Amino acid sequence: MFGHDIGNNWGALQRPANDVLMTIGNVGNAVGNLAGPVNRAAKIGDLPLYYGGEQDVHEWIRDFNTVFIANGYQEGNNQANKLQKARACMRGEAADWYEANKANIQRWHDNTHNGGANNLIDRLINHYVSDIRKSQWTRELQTMKQKAKESVGDYAARFKRLIRKVVPGANDLADRFKVTYFINVLNPMLIVRVMERNPANVQASINRAKMIESGNKIAMQALMNQNFGNVNVKQMAQNIVKEQKEEPKNIFDKPNKQINKKMEEITDAFAKMKASDDKKI
Repeated sequence: MFGHDIGNNWGALQRPANDVLMTIGNVGNAVGNLAGPVNRAAKIGDLPLYYGGEQDVHEWIRDFNTVFIANGYQEGNNQANKLQKARACMRGEAADWYEANKANIQRWHDNTHNGGANNLIDRLINHYVSDIRKSQWTRELQTMKQKAKESVGDYAARFKRLIRKVVPGANDLADRFKVTYFINVLNPMLIVRVMERNPANVQASINRAKMIESGNKIAMQALMNQNFGNVNVKQMAQNIVKEQKEEPKNIFDKPNKQINKKMEEITDAFAKMKASDDKKI
């Protein structure tokens, strides 16, 4: 058995049996050793780099956490592995800052350790989100506007990035103020209809604005395909598009004049349509 003639000596079975068990154990260890390479090969994405300066530190922290978790990385004892990977992602100014402060960086984020005084992300935020930068971002928020030909989706993405810099905490600014900032500089053709629904938060405002934007496109296309006698719908549409190429003004800058003008155009167009239909009758 197993290459041995045991005869009447059943004790001779012990060595072959042990050899088999040892072989099985070695195979198990070999498979276990493959876990590291397999995990590295199956990573979802690369950890984002951080350069400091004007780069959004809140956005970097969020993206770093997302990729770290998705790749199945482990934080390690005292979050040492996470800190090591974060340090490897630092470049330029940020790398210099880390090198100068590494003695005081002992955790990624753990408020139970020294009250969070040695957390990397807290120190990063305190350094790169200075009062000067906050003031600069606040001014940008107050003056930003939806650009000509910019979709609601693109404008919303810019707005979210900026509002996150100004008020990173969910409760740092009431939703009604965020909604006002967002709606205030939408395309004038969208403002009133978004406000009609009194959206509770920014996302509700975005959803409403996107819906109206899509409806306007469909309606405009349908109108351009219709024949209303003497009414040149295509020319009217081109005139409206030409006006929208100009940067939209703040809602509080003579909004009634802008809205009334649009309403007069629409009323006049429908009056002409009705007159044309009456002649046909």
